[in-house]
Amino acid sequence: NYFRLSTDSEHRESLRDKARKIFVPSSPIRLRDQLRGREQPLERALEALKTPGRSPFIYGDRGVGKTSLALIAAFSVNSSRSEPIYIACHPRITFGRLIAQIAKRIRDEIGVGAKQKKITELGLKTSLVTLMTRLETEEEKLPTSVDPNEAVDLLDTLMKRAGSSPRVVVVDEVDTIPDPTFRSDLAFFIKQLGDHGAQVKFIFAGIASNVQE
Repeated sequence: NYFRLSTDSEHRESLRDKARKIFVPSSPIRLRDQLRGREQPLERALEALKTPGRSPFIYGDRGVGKTSLALIAAFSVNSSRSEPIYIACHPRITFGRLIAQIAKRIRDEIGVGAKQKKITELGLKTSLVTLMTRLETEEEKLPTSVDPNEAVDLLDTLMKRAGSSPRVVVVDEVDTIPDPTFRSDLAFFIKQLGDHGAQVKFIFAGIASNVQE
């Protein structure tokens, strides 16, 4: 067996490289064994994800690990055949744009490894074909208004066509959205997800002192 002894400088650099991979305070963590002191909130989030009709909301001050907790919960429940969908909100996002981004990502995965199917081949209802066409073709002017009922039907139908169950979507930075219409549509959308028993599950995260806020 042959091996080479490293110099002190090489050894220090090797240790720094390892530290950079482990100590990443500015980036969310995704491995459950790296999460410390959040076991109880994680279990509550997982329980909510596995309970029909429930969606976990993760709130707290900036920098306490909300995104890390959300991602670890999502990876724990999400189908192993794909990664969870992560969307970070911003003040100008609308409910329609949020749904468009989610639908496009699920739609793109349906054609992975094969020629992408046309919208009409996905088995969508006529109204949903029209909606999906708008979401795919209006790159510069994505629809700002999407009916929450149609949004539930569209995502649930796409999920069934994708054949990957369950699927988790993390919607982060919800606190950045000032539009009361968005919040109203989102609240109705969440309720309809539960009523329909949709395959896609959501985790919402944002800065707040209580869930009502």
